[in-house]
Amino acid sequence: MMDNRVMSLGKRSKEETSQNLTPKFVKDRAIKVSEHNKTIKMLQAMAIVNLKMGNLGLEVQSLKTILITMEV
Repeated sequence: MMDNRVMSLGKRSKEETSQNLTPKFVKDRAIKVSEHNKTIKMLQAMAIVNLKMGNLGLEVQSLKTILITMEV
């Protein structure tokens, strides 16, 4: 019983592997991965811009404070 089950699992995995390695499947998978990479890069760029904008906001606030103290 156990031998038959192992054999059927072995056959199934070979069949699935050969199905999954078709050129169309590989191409589709590559497209999905590149789309995810583009999304990740966009999110990273957004995080960097957000950080720089936050730093710019702090710098402007600091300059305002300096300007106010110079006027007084």
